[in-house]
Amino acid sequence: MADTPLSPEQLASWKIPRDPQMTPDGERIVFVLAESSKPDEHKRSTLWMIDTTQDRVWQFTNGPRADSEPQWSPDGSRLAFVSDRKEPEKQSLYTIPRGGGEATTLVEWKSEVSSPRWSPDGRQIAFIAKDPETDDEAKRKKDRHDEIVVETNYKFGRLYVVPSAGGEPRRITPEEQAHVTAFDWLPDGTGFVVASVATPLVDNIGYGPTDLRCLPFDDGTEPRALAHLGAIDEPRISPDGRTVAYRSKSGRVTEADAIWLLPMDGGDPHCLTKGYEGLIESFAWAPGSRQLRFSGYENLHGALRIVDVETGAIAPLLAPDQKPHGSFDSAISFDASGWRFAIVRSATDEPENIWLGEVGGDLTRATDLNADLAGSTFSRGEAISWQSTDGLTIHGLLFRPVGFQEGKKYPLVVHIHGGPAWLWSDRFLCNWHDWAQPLAQRGYAVFLPNPRGSTGRGADFTDREANDYGGMELHDVLTGVDHVVSLGFVDPQRMGVGGWSHGGYMTNWTITQTDRFKCAISGAGPSNFLSDQGQNDIPRFNTDYYDRSVYEDLDRYLQRTPVAHVAHVRTPTLILHGEKDERVALPQGQEMYRALQWAGVETQLVIYPREPHSIGERAHQIDLAERVFAWFERFLKPGVE
Repeated sequence: MADTPLSPEQLASWKIPRDPQMTPDGERIVFVLAESSKPDEHKRSTLWMIDTTQDRVWQFTNGPRADSEPQWSPDGSRLAFVSDRKEPEKQSLYTIPRGGGEATTLVEWKSEVSSPRWSPDGRQIAFIAKDPETDDEAKRKKDRHDEIVVETNYKFGRLYVVPSAGGEPRRITPEEQAHVTAFDWLPDGTGFVVASVATPLVDNIGYGPTDLRCLPFDDGTEPRALAHLGAIDEPRISPDGRTVAYRSKSGRVTEADAIWLLPMDGGDPHCLTKGYEGLIESFAWAPGSRQLRFSGYENLHGALRIVDVETGAIAPLLAPDQKPHGSFDSAISFDASGWRFAIVRSATDEPENIWLGEVGGDLTRATDLNADLAGSTFSRGEAISWQSTDGLTIHGLLFRPVGFQEGKKYPLVVHIHGGPAWLWSDRFLCNWHDWAQPLAQRGYAVFLPNPRGSTGRGADFTDREANDYGGMELHDVLTGVDHVVSLGFVDPQRMGVGGWSHGGYMTNWTITQTDRFKCAISGAGPSNFLSDQGQNDIPRFNTDYYDRSVYEDLDRYLQRTPVAHVAHVRTPTLILHGEKDERVALPQGQEMYRALQWAGVETQLVIYPREPHSIGERAHQIDLAERVFAWFERFLKPGVE
């Protein structure tokens, strides 16, 4: 056991790998590496390389800010990537030889660049670029004529192509009011499948409608509409060019949990994985176009699966005898054969690393990115289940304190996840908003429930939150607490509750419905549904869960509004919020703070300047962790029997 728990400074310094990309020959893997925090408001990340033939790992780029989105050329000789190394938040497109050296600027842009994709012959690179600020806009801003007319003057994402040897980028999407969200090259390189929505607002991107079109590159054919869909992710064309696969919802809630197929020559889309009791996070076509491989979640565990395009039959991607352990935090990247692959994997007691695998085989770890913390002892999350008040089986994770001793009584923290369409899974939970490991190291039992409305158990389970927001969900949580207490090692007089985003809402809601918790921590949680829809950046979120908006059914929203039920609250509550949060606006935290003050409850509101919905700056993450640990320690007294 480590002499001391991981400090807030260590929690803000995890090395997190993302986006592994394997060369066609399978001998190299490039990936993005970043710390869990950033030193200021600008992101930092570098590209790292793995040589699978020599078991060697090294830093490949050394930009001053964020290098990201690496993509190998079809022959594996060069790498394209995006970076803002010249000016913060102004991305440009670069290429660099496989053997390293100086990166070459291929496209210099004054706004956002993303999604570089090589043409099949390697002679072109397509990318999405947002409209930059015009000279007139820059002048008006300089002259202080910088008034904001809300939801106008959009900066649309456009599809461009540039010769990979250098040259002027050429716009592919026509002059129109539409925002490109994703695209894929046709296998013969003659054009693209392009997904676009009406505006770059998050509400449009998340909810659609989405136009899917086939756009020519250089053969003079006319653009062709393929489908008018809801929200979609990852349109990918089959190797034979006959089918577009994409992710979209299979139920009511807008969660891209399923794979859909659309014939390129016309016809209606159909859901390939309808009825799958899991959540699909990413997928890739197999050579031959007869299978898709996907990563996702099945209940508490990560899953790697193969689905047959004709029958929809789902089979394991790894050897059938592999037991479920860990979760996968990236898309799968295959070599040209479709046999070998790379992915990011973690488990409740193992930090994220790059892992290598073969179809039908096993996984092997290729990196050890946090070796300096190898002396730390982590609690391994236990899968548990219980019956809710209506008989529905609910699952969750339970972390016993590090150094657990039979016969002792421990304080319990109930940590509720965000979403609500998300889940706790067998992954490493150790950062500013995932508190399981650092709390277990500090002497707490930590309970992570996946109540109805969570993902990982199919669309029907996720949709159970509809028209009952927070209702039976709270029953699921509290019956889970009863189950954990019945195990005999939790002191029911020393229990706390907390969470971020929807977890913050459920914390607010919980303390208005029960006084069994001695303290609470609400992070960026809605508190007033009457005002929330008019303040957040996804107003259509409510239509996932209610048949009518707050403007049409005020009473229903009022029933589940925490500040409307605050008069009898007695639970001391710490409220944490980002100043620039657009998902759950700061006034939601302020309203809960004022309401608790008015009710005479001990409360504190901490606002983090510049921060959006996620807290990113290093100093802020450290401060937040210190406050979380201090608040729970004050009221729950770990180490005291």
